[in-house]
Amino acid sequence: ELGLTFGTPGASGDPAAQPTPVQPFVLQVLNSQQMFYITNPDGRGGCAWASITGTVVGLDGVGVLGYGVHITGEDFDQTVATGSDSSAGPGGWEVQIGDAPREATYTVQLIDPSGSPASETYQVRTVDDCSRNIAAVRFIQVGGS
Repeated sequence: ELGLTFGTPGASGDPAAQPTPVQPFVLQVLNSQQMFYITNPDGRGGCAWASITGTVVGLDGVGVLGYGVHITGEDFDQTVATGSDSSAGPGGWEVQIGDAPREATYTVQLIDPSGSPASETYQVRTVDDCSRNIAAVRFIQVGGS
């Protein structure tokens, strides 16, 4: 990463004059929740599983490919490609975070193909419950290109 920033030619080096980075994706809110829980099917290991999954959908309603979802937590730091798990839905992805449900907090952030943030960071809580051992979120595009 070179950390290059592009400003207006001839503009002062005042950081306040720099354009604000556009972060055009947010987590969709459904029933006043930014996330929801799914039961892992028995055919996929049932309770011997914990993951975070989601979808990324553009303004046109089509799945967004070529982005990354950066997930961090205690002793956990992984980035997964959008579209890497089509069974999750449009622009779907999933990351296994353990082999049993547990209560923990992770952060998720969408990263664009150039490696820049495409969303704020969001907290995702996992729970110690076999019927809710997959935490799911849905990124939706609200601006940008």
